[in-house]
Amino acid sequence: MKNAGTENEVTSFPVWVALDESPPTALSGMSAQVTISTDTRKDVVTVPIQAVTVRAAGDDAAAKDAPPAGKRKLDKVVFVVDGDVVKKRVVEIGLSSETHVEVVRGLEAGEVVVDGPYRTLARELEDGMAVSAGQEGP
Repeated sequence: MKNAGTENEVTSFPVWVALDESPPTALSGMSAQVTISTDTRKDVVTVPIQAVTVRAAGDDAAAKDAPPAGKRKLDKVVFVVDGDVVKKRVVEIGLSSETHVEVVRGLEAGEVVVDGPYRTLARELEDGMAVSAGQEGP
């Protein structure tokens, strides 16, 4: 696993693919790109993958007195729009694709989440901060 606790969580495995039948236009030495689906789920809550970030576990005041970043426990969070403010919500994630991630716990279908630049979500946005639809930055 690479960069555990970040959006760069990736596990890579070498894979060899054999075809039962050669495609008629394939020639020896050609390369191909293969997508392998390991699991599929229907009727789940999903959000854009960039809407999920990590923050130090616990409340923000305690996090400031916490050990250095490499030693702290991190929560995966989204920011949910609640009227004209955002609420930080700890979530548990499930399956993900290149663009979306399943939220197993912590978010209900239909809730509006903040999607924006990594720096804004990871460092600048805070629980209770005022927002408006279409706003650029906090």
